[in-house]
Amino acid sequence: MKLAILGGGGMRMPLFLRHVLLNDPTLFQEVRLLEPSAQRRRTVGALCEGIARRMDRASDVVVTDDPYLALDGVDFVFSAVRVGGDGGRVIDEQVALGHGLVGQETTGAGGAAMALRTIPVLLEYCAMIREVAPRATVLNFTNPAGIVTEALTRHGGVSVLGICDTPSELVAGLARHLGAPRSSVSACYGGLNHLGWVTALRLGGEDRLEDVIRDYEQLQELGGHFGVFEPGTIRRIGAIPSEYVAYYFYPDRYKQRVAEAGTSRGKQVALLNDQILTALSKHLAAGDFDASWRHYEWTMRRRSASYMALESGERSLDDSGADCSSEGARGEEGDTLGGYEAVALQVIAALSGGRESVTTLNVANGGALSFLDADSVVEVPCRLSAGGIERLVGAELPRHARALVMQVKEYELALVRAAVEGSLEGAEWALALNPLVSGVTAARSLLAGYRREHGDTLAYLN
Repeated sequence: MKLAILGGGGMRMPLFLRHVLLNDPTLFQEVRLLEPSAQRRRTVGALCEGIARRMDRASDVVVTDDPYLALDGVDFVFSAVRVGGDGGRVIDEQVALGHGLVGQETTGAGGAAMALRTIPVLLEYCAMIREVAPRATVLNFTNPAGIVTEALTRHGGVSVLGICDTPSELVAGLARHLGAPRSSVSACYGGLNHLGWVTALRLGGEDRLEDVIRDYEQLQELGGHFGVFEPGTIRRIGAIPSEYVAYYFYPDRYKQRVAEAGTSRGKQVALLNDQILTALSKHLAAGDFDASWRHYEWTMRRRSASYMALESGERSLDDSGADCSSEGARGEEGDTLGGYEAVALQVIAALSGGRESVTTLNVANGGALSFLDADSVVEVPCRLSAGGIERLVGAELPRHARALVMQVKEYELALVRAAVEGSLEGAEWALALNPLVSGVTAARSLLAGYRREHGDTLAYLN
């Protein structure tokens, strides 16, 4: 099989590629990394090519800026595009924060801005896929994944599944808390991307969710995504939300912590990515692949360890002054694949005739959540096999959760329509529907700020 990656110069791609070539050597005979940025091709792309050479697969990995070359005849397409780069993410956050609103790349105004400049680009890629790879399946993990998958499902004319690791990481964390292997724990989960809830947690045929909720202080101490919720809130809900629900529950707390830290997650990631690119340029120019890999892996571990630290009130980054030569920096043999890439490979393996599996995906509802339209994209568990995808009945969400999901889905649908139609007024109305935006006047001001800061990428709205 052949794989194309849109956004192949993304920072997580070297680890992902290495995992594919090392642990699944027969899965893909060819991997094509599409990266428009010359700097990323010279650094991240060159690191990927170095990994392929080390594994005697140099001819099987192609780094290119030609979309037709990347897409021609492929079986699967990974979409990991970030239109506007790290700077665009920072703008998304800062414009919202400047209006006294939550600034986050997928939720609220920031997510809307990212979706509006991303959807037209991905629909252009879909047109190319229909032309040169009509049988390909698109695995979308371009953020905001739910909205983008909604747009591609309705208007892309391609087979598409939305990928997110949030549900699987949530359940894996709960399994660790119970001291049980992940494979022995099953969960009832449902909602939208970055807006889902676990409503049952079964171990050995027994629902242990009440036990976990009763002892939630122990989970809270683990920090990260469990640390963003107060135990009293969880007990009142009677379910465990995914971490992004905290932006709806505690928006003022988030804004206060950003102000106290003097930074945002987007700024943190942009700084780390700049450090990686600078180091890769230096080491690759010197022909030192090993030093390139050590610095890359060390910095990526810093980035991973700081996830949700700002939101939970923990120290956001380790600024101790340590560098990639510090004790604990792993060699090439030490990494394991996690995150959305692992979910994507699980999906591909099952659809390609491997072992049947169950994982949570963003797909057209089809009745999995009874309170939403059948064609709306939702995030629910699916059973995957060579025969296709079977949506499993979604969680019976608490009443307030259903109301929130329905409101956010109305916002998502309106935003997709605005992006497809190029309608500024439609985008303003959509943003006004978002629970984290305080009405039409605020939406107009936000979009004026985003259009001013983003320039050409939002100029199509008229």
